[in-house]
Amino acid sequence: MPSFSGDDIPDLKNQVIIITGGNAGLGLQTVKKLSSHNAARSYLAARSQEKAEQAIKELQAADQKATSIVFQKLNLASLESVEEAVSNFLHRETRLDSLINNADIRYTISKLANPHYTEALAERERHVKIVPKHPGMVATNLHHASDGLFLWTFLFTAAKLFATPVETGALSAIWAAVSPDANSGQYYGPVGKAESGSKARPDHDLQEQLYSYV
Repeated sequence: MPSFSGDDIPDLKNQVIIITGGNAGLGLQTVKKLSSHNAARSYLAARSQEKAEQAIKELQAADQKATSIVFQKLNLASLESVEEAVSNFLHRETRLDSLINNADIRYTISKLANPHYTEALAERERHVKIVPKHPGMVATNLHHASDGLFLWTFLFTAAKLFATPVETGALSAIWAAVSPDANSGQYYGPVGKAESGSKARPDHDLQEQLYSYV
């Protein structure tokens, strides 16, 4: 398994990066680490402009290098919002070096859909590096949205006992975005470890069905 830390992130001069769900948790840590390595622009894509702008304000107060962060409104549950975000981006930029799809629609089905869709896409778009990954169990604030005291308590306790700190969890996405060792179409766990995933993951017919549907 590759050894990778924030110190291994290369100089990102002139690069344009989009991080979805960048206002909290893993996304916020990803923005934080990448924005300190000279990216031309890091787009923090999120649903809430208020939360995103507050996150940007805090990042810039903590790091003078974090001047290139730009908010992009994006609600992945709305195709209209996605199309508007794409249009806005294309009007502002002529290049995109990395798209880090951190935000997701939870949970089990989306975790299978992630490698299925990205692997099918990687087969077709061979000129673009497309790397599906997962960060493992990470101590983010996702349990705050859980319904019911029992479920909330269970998730909170599990996070405290077993989860990786969010600063470490963010390295999986960063490694996939910047490491020359990341291979397009290969599924990776933390950090940069090639994995086979679930028994359903190699189902090529299911991959093709998902790709055709999307």
